[in-house]
Amino acid sequence: MRNFKTADGRTYKIRLDRREVDRIASKTGLRLTDLLTNPIPIRAALSDEIRLTDLMLEVVGGQLKKAGRTPEQFCEAVDLAVMKRFADAVIDEVVDLCPEPKRSQIRKMVASKRAAEADRDARATKIMEEGGTVADVVRTGYPVPKPIREWSGV
Repeated sequence: MRNFKTADGRTYKIRLDRREVDRIASKTGLRLTDLLTNPIPIRAALSDEIRLTDLMLEVVGGQLKKAGRTPEQFCEAVDLAVMKRFADAVIDEVVDLCPEPKRSQIRKMVASKRAAEADRDARATKIMEEGGTVADVVRTGYPVPKPIREWSGV
């Protein structure tokens, strides 16, 4: 089981098992275990704010009802950092569904990818703090988020 916090400090639990994966797939069309065999559609969904929010609401819907909170109240406390924490927790839960030794191998790959992303983000932050532009960041190989591509022409 994994936890993630929203911007208002509330903690939500993510607990995935095969039955929960099937339930989520029937509601959202996303079979989270495909992350292990055909990751492109799931990775795309985890990087799409609308689909990710739908997935978040499906995963925590029961907790919201128990707490007497609405989806709107939940979404007001969700920002990009919360979405990242949620996506990481979902990935970790899916990896936990794997048998050993595959689980250990996948954990190493995920850790390596996260370390590379953290390094890339640190480099991009440094460029921007030193007065660089989005174009300077892109020249380092940093992928441009879709909204920036749309308005900047990058």
